[in-house]
Amino acid sequence: MPKDRAVQPTRAEYSARTAYDRSLTKSLRTQSKGTGWKTISGWLYQQRGDWFISILPSVYRNARRTVVSITVKPMAIDPIFWDIVGLPENRSMPLSFRANAAWGCHPPYLAEIEVEEHDDTAVLATRVISAADEQLEIIMKTLSADTFLAHCQNSGVRWGSHLPCVVSTLITMDRREDALAQCLEAQTRGKGGGFVVVPEGNFVQMAIARLQSELAHSKG
Repeated sequence: MPKDRAVQPTRAEYSARTAYDRSLTKSLRTQSKGTGWKTISGWLYQQRGDWFISILPSVYRNARRTVVSITVKPMAIDPIFWDIVGLPENRSMPLSFRANAAWGCHPPYLAEIEVEEHDDTAVLATRVISAADEQLEIIMKTLSADTFLAHCQNSGVRWGSHLPCVVSTLITMDRREDALAQCLEAQTRGKGGGFVVVPEGNFVQMAIARLQSELAHSKG
């Protein structure tokens, strides 16, 4: 299989890449020990101060490439999201739940880095961790609630699956009227916030109801 050019893999090549991916997942569990990173289902994650960081290495099936995607989000926004959608019990879930839970705040990637592969996945795992650490040192120097909010708002799907990040972040900044305005605009656009409809409605409908109630109560 060509290293840099994506092609349709043969069945044997696809199987080999799948096995390589599984081996990397195991190697990450081993190589991450003592680094500050924890692993779950191939993800690396950790809490750094008020921020939750998740790293997802993606092993391509149609090329010899591994790309590391980095997301960072405020620790405060998932609990707010869970309160809005009626899942406050998720607050007691393990830290890893914030990385890959179906119902959670999923921000756009802050960085995507290609990491040079190696036949030994233990070597690749070490390279993934090193690349993540180096990139985070750069990211954390300028990261703030304002820059995170702008990153989510400027994403191509701000009215979809990233809207919960925008709304929850605005609430943490005590900007409930702005959060409500975002939801009302999303509703006008016919967007539900990227989550399936439940009996209480979609995310946008549930957030509007909660925010309107909170704002009414605050005004007496």
